[in-house]
Amino acid sequence: MSNHCVSIVEIDKIEPHPNADALEIVRIKGWQTCVRLGDFSVGDKAIWIEPDYNVPLSNPLFSFLKNKDNEGRTFERIRVRKLRKVISQGLLIKVPDELSRFPVGSNVVDLLGIERYEPPMPTSSYASFDSCPSDLYVPVFDVENWQNYPDVFTNKEPVIIGEKLHGSSSRYVWSTDKNGVARFFMGSRKNWVKDDNKNWWCVTAKQHPEIEQWCRLHPDTILYGEIYGPTQYLKYGTKPGEFKFACFAMLNDGAWIDYDECVRLLINSGIDMVPLIYRGELNIGDLESLSEGNSTLAPHIREGIVIIPEHERQCDQLPNNRVCLKVVSSQYLAKS
Repeated sequence: MSNHCVSIVEIDKIEPHPNADALEIVRIKGWQTCVRLGDFSVGDKAIWIEPDYNVPLSNPLFSFLKNKDNEGRTFERIRVRKLRKVISQGLLIKVPDELSRFPVGSNVVDLLGIERYEPPMPTSSYASFDSCPSDLYVPVFDVENWQNYPDVFTNKEPVIIGEKLHGSSSRYVWSTDKNGVARFFMGSRKNWVKDDNKNWWCVTAKQHPEIEQWCRLHPDTILYGEIYGPTQYLKYGTKPGEFKFACFAMLNDGAWIDYDECVRLLINSGIDMVPLIYRGELNIGDLESLSEGNSTLAPHIREGIVIIPEHERQCDQLPNNRVCLKVVSSQYLAKS
């Protein structure tokens, strides 16, 4: 599961802003944010809120975010901005007196009434829920931000970097139900959905029968992928009502399958892996630049990248243990 976290941090580095005398740059893990000159000092405790969290405007800590554009709203979404030509990611605020007793590292997301931003889903995506496959481990696929875990990957580690597509997460598998009957299961990121010929996951499977064919040939291997096209505002050149699918992972018997084996298993299936951005020794300094620019599939912005090791491994630091992290494009976060 994803670790929704708003942390108390200790500031260990402050840099001058190159283009503004009244601003400074504070680095938190792999993030950077612009703050007013003199608001923070090295050694101070602060509360760090990364992009794509909603903060309650009723909380006095966030009243300074109220303006005519969000009048009537109860929450304000924290975004990425450019302040005098420098990217500012997220929000850094002082620790209020009532939270001063909490140590560095404390998660105060619930205490502050902060929620993770979830993009609204069009009604056309709604689906009736189905039962889950019987006796099959099928975890929810979540990918954490690399900036929160900058030490998980090391320089020169062999990695695979794929394009993060802007769509809807999906999972497909041929397995048995609770009655022992073998059949095709379709699911969103969190739920299994019924075959109603209307929801995105069902329509995609109908438009791409190769998905079910592949699952029949590989029973109990979960095919994880991204449905893209009309599901979000980046359309990748698709026609109205046209859904595309690209695989980003496979799971068999509780173990994630190495990238090269995934590619081999998809040969001649008609199913693509997500676009490959880079393969080779990792240069951590290149990650943010690789996340920017246009999609490899269409002449519009890229949502970002996803990094996995060449050979699957686990790390106890991560909420789901699997080593798989994302860097979301600052350009995308600023516009979405």
